[in-house]
Amino acid sequence: MKKGTFALIAVAGLATAVAAQPANPTGATYEFTVSNVVSPGNPMATVSLWAVWTDPARDWVFAAMSGGITAGDGVFSNAVNAHPSAPGSHPGTPAGNVVTGATLGQFHLPPIGFIGERDNPFLLATYDWTTTNFTRRTVDLNTAGIANFIVAEWGPPPAGGRTYQMFPQAYSPTTGGIQVIPAPSALALLGLGGLVALRRRR
Repeated sequence: MKKGTFALIAVAGLATAVAAQPANPTGATYEFTVSNVVSPGNPMATVSLWAVWTDPARDWVFAAMSGGITAGDGVFSNAVNAHPSAPGSHPGTPAGNVVTGATLGQFHLPPIGFIGERDNPFLLATYDWTTTNFTRRTVDLNTAGIANFIVAEWGPPPAGGRTYQMFPQAYSPTTGGIQVIPAPSALALLGLGGLVALRRRR
């Protein structure tokens, strides 16, 4: 059962378990997925935040992040932590188009028998996003407010559980986007209605 994580404690400033930067990290980033295109008939989308990393020399699990995310406009709500059983973890506080104060991760401490999930990408949290502006556009999503990317070695003790800070040396900020489309125009609807009527006559 997951009950906490050294990395989350380190992020909170209560202890430090972060080892030296790995010798040859090849990359770490956060990515977004968006559940659907937003329109007047479907004005809400779920935005999922994922951690993604690569390093062929080590077998790692994701440990912790801290910070927040921003959308170009609109409103975030309903922040859901994908791993709520880790003490100290929190999906952050939505306030308009930003989410602040997120501390997300998982419990991974092999020396005492707690092993984290090895998923990569690793789902951190989901957020609902809504708008009342249906001008056709792409609403930018970014992780500029995130200040940590901590991974941990998966293997058995003594190495297993040691954590590594990938931020900022091996970290690349990632942007994403929410597609917004307007309702079909009245003229387009009239045209569609005429086409249907023509097909019926035929």
